[in-house]
Amino acid sequence: MNTIKQMRVQRATTSSRIAMTIGLFLLLALVAMPWWATSGNIRWAIELCCYIAIAQMWNLLAGYAGLVSVGQQAFIGVAGYMLFVLAQNFGINPFVAVILSLIAPAVLAVPTYFLLRRLDGPYFAIGTWVVAEAVRLATSNIDYVNAGVA
Repeated sequence: MNTIKQMRVQRATTSSRIAMTIGLFLLLALVAMPWWATSGNIRWAIELCCYIAIAQMWNLLAGYAGLVSVGQQAFIGVAGYMLFVLAQNFGINPFVAVILSLIAPAVLAVPTYFLLRRLDGPYFAIGTWVVAEAVRLATSNIDYVNAGVA
């Protein structure tokens, strides 16, 4: 005789509900930081978020895709220079410039993909390093971004 057991799908556990609640409170605290935190604390939180974003980039590339990249700094630097150019040279509001500066690394990613898509292992790591070094050399020769000098 075939008996069919009913399966119960549990979508959340007690610990996941507690973690979700703590996460929501932390998110609300981060959003409300301009009203209660000092500028030093806000800067620290932004730097921490940048480090978390870089760690997630590394996790996605090395952890899930198995690709060791040593060229992430090129994309972060291009976005930073684009933010500087938009805000300083074109007078765009810095908060708008942050969103617009995300276009530059996306544009850089397209030719980088076509250059490095067939590389694997150490060749991919060296290729990303070369791309990052080429971006560094290019920005050090462009006067529009003060030739890379702060």
